[in-house]
Amino acid sequence: MLEPDRWIENGTIEITGTYITRVGKAKRCTAYVDHGSGVILPALVNAHTHVGLSGLDRLANSGLEFTSWVKELIRIRNDVSPVEMNSAADAAAVSIRESGTGFVAEVGAPEPGMSSLENAGLDGIIFVEVLGNCFDLPPLPPDSGNTTFSFAGHALHTTGPATLRALKGAAVSRNRVFSVHLAESDAETEFLRNCTGPWADLLDSRGIDYREWNLIGESPVKRAERLGLLGPGTLAVHALDVNRQEREILARSRTSVCFCPRSNAILHGKLPDIPAFLKAGIAPALGTDSLASNASLSLFDEMAFVAVNFPGIRPEIILSMASCFGADVLGRNDVGRVQTGKRARLIYVNTDADSAQQAARQLVADKPEAVEWL
Repeated sequence: MLEPDRWIENGTIEITGTYITRVGKAKRCTAYVDHGSGVILPALVNAHTHVGLSGLDRLANSGLEFTSWVKELIRIRNDVSPVEMNSAADAAAVSIRESGTGFVAEVGAPEPGMSSLENAGLDGIIFVEVLGNCFDLPPLPPDSGNTTFSFAGHALHTTGPATLRALKGAAVSRNRVFSVHLAESDAETEFLRNCTGPWADLLDSRGIDYREWNLIGESPVKRAERLGLLGPGTLAVHALDVNRQEREILARSRTSVCFCPRSNAILHGKLPDIPAFLKAGIAPALGTDSLASNASLSLFDEMAFVAVNFPGIRPEIILSMASCFGADVLGRNDVGRVQTGKRARLIYVNTDADSAQQAARQLVADKPEAVEWL
């Protein structure tokens, strides 16, 4: 397979060093490996996760309303030892690789996610996340191998506007993507519009002063637009509470979008309108969020969930969301595709399909029994 819309039957991929040097129909060559009747595809791209929160997996089944879930996350996080958190992150990173993902966007503190991804042989981008009113941004660690670093503002209802602008500016100055949770919850929308409610109480309890944030009753997307946070190089994660006009704002500004549908279903009981975003001309990525709000960090599980809940979306598009669209929104044009010049991060999945269309359906609808790294 070249890309989800272009398939090569009985094709070959030539690799020199760690890069793809040829993709095409089979030809005579001095050395080759026949992997069987399945599909070779690029290692998947998880555009949003929190490996560092894997030790809080009990929360995924808590059934708590969102604000209560956040409070419980804070409480449990303070109770779980660093050793337990590190061990859980290591196990989660291994599971990510075993399920066919090769590139990960990790959001949070640099550790333990950075070390866990590196130990599991995963590449990615670490978004160092900032909350509250922070006027001295934390230093970014130096890039390491195929892992880079950038900034994330947690969200418009948790991070001050001056801090968000500074984070976006710092990311742009490094030619890196800026990530932010946007329009994820009813609690976020209510707080930004009314400056009251459970979320205001939570910020007060955390010592985060929001009274100088100039909250004037806007929706999350419209506030982000006014603050200058949207545009190329911004990755808006979730986009769950978004109407038609706001989708047009995101599309017009060329803001990238990442969906985490299983997490949304667990935490909020609803799903993003993925078909409407596609119709608006937005090519969204897929993420798994964390084990604190999801049953697994497998993108094959995420794709299967999308396929069941959005049967009108072509399987090839769902595959793109978990591969090339993810690479694009993260600014990594070296991964996510089987093309000449791309890095040879490839996986093989056995199928019994008789056509490209059937293979695509199987890949997104059925979790593979095993994923082979090539």
